[in-house]
Amino acid sequence: MSGQTFIIPSPNTCTAGETMVWQGGSGNTYLVKPVSVEHFILSDSHIYLLVNAGRAIWVGTARNLIDDQISRSRFRRAIAKATSAFEFAMPCDEHQRLLLLADLETGHPMQQLSAA
Repeated sequence: MSGQTFIIPSPNTCTAGETMVWQGGSGNTYLVKPVSVEHFILSDSHIYLLVNAGRAIWVGTARNLIDDQISRSRFRRAIAKATSAFEFAMPCDEHQRLLLLADLETGHPMQQLSAA
C-alpha cells in the first residue's frame, strides 16, 4: 500500500536527528540511518543505499556483493561516486527484501520539515 511510512529498526539506536526519510518509487517512506561513505562496513543484517545527487546509484546487501558479479561491478562504480550512504535493518522475509531493494532504488530523499 503506498503512502505508508516504515520505520525500519536498526540494531544501532539513533535519534531523530540521525535519520533521514527516503521515499521509495511506490510512495512509501523509510527512515534510514546515514553512514560514512568512506568508512562504512557491510553487514549481513543491513541493506545499504549509496546516493549521488539525491539519486540511488546502488542498493544492496553484503550477500549481493558475494553472490552477484553484476552487483559487485555496480557497487565498485557507485562507491567511487557516492556522496552519501545509508543503512537499515534487513527484513527477514526474502520477498519483502526484494521489493524493498527495488522500491529504494527508484526512490529519492525527502526534505524533512521541522516544527520550529
